[in-house]
Amino acid sequence: MTESELLAILRNTHHLSKCVGHACFVHNRTEHHMRDWPVYWRDDRKIVERICVHGIGHPDPDQADFLIDAGMTHGCDGCC
Repeated sequence: MTESELLAILRNTHHLSKCVGHACFVHNRTEHHMRDWPVYWRDDRKIVERICVHGIGHPDPDQADFLIDAGMTHGCDGCC
């Protein structure tokens, strides 16, 4: 799925004011090195993952503040 396809189906996300001054996949995307990787919505964790060339899901860097606050980790092959 492309980034724009996922953004088109995401509904009822947080208000824009919640992420002022922070990177955000929905409201304030950055030019990180995973930007061209396909995206996958993890409904079980309510996060966006970027899929590397090895097929491993990595949390989108623009969710870093949220993930750190939530204490989330991921299995990593070193691509992120």
